[in-house]
Amino acid sequence: MITFDRSNHANNIQLPGWFPLIVNATVGETHLTKVLMDRGSELNVLYLWTYDALGLCRAIIQPTSVPIYGVIPGA
Repeated sequence: MITFDRSNHANNIQLPGWFPLIVNATVGETHLTKVLMDRGSELNVLYLWTYDALGLCRAIIQPTSVPIYGVIPGA
């Protein structure tokens, strides 16, 4: 488990938790920048170039017919 607390925020943030936490992360041997950390969203987005950089096999990607709701509030 990865956790964050007040010490992970810059000193000038007045309302911790109200702003996104964006970090640089290393996954395996791949350095990722601008990774958005949130509190368990229903949808995780992984860009194709990131997928490729992680060395994952595109052959296992499958389309889905399941609709995604709530990405944009009210839509």
